[in-house]
Amino acid sequence: MYNPTTNQLMDLGEAVLYEAMAIFDHCQAPDDFGIQHIHSEGAIFGGTNRLIWRPAQGFWPDPSYCTKRFLEKFKTYNP
Repeated sequence: MYNPTTNQLMDLGEAVLYEAMAIFDHCQAPDDFGIQHIHSEGAIFGGTNRLIWRPAQGFWPDPSYCTKRFLEKFKTYNP
């Protein structure tokens, strides 16, 4: 099994963070961005709007916590 270095983990964390920020910008909710929770399975970003990230699935919004506008704009996000 491959064990990532600390630098690789830091690079991954920065990439995930910047992508989440870009999604909030695209969804016209940059002021709602924040790190809600980090856990062993991934991370949750946002406040009113919640964006979930997991390594195997990538990013997706939690519809029970997102505004209609955020959800509609997320559908058009293309990194």
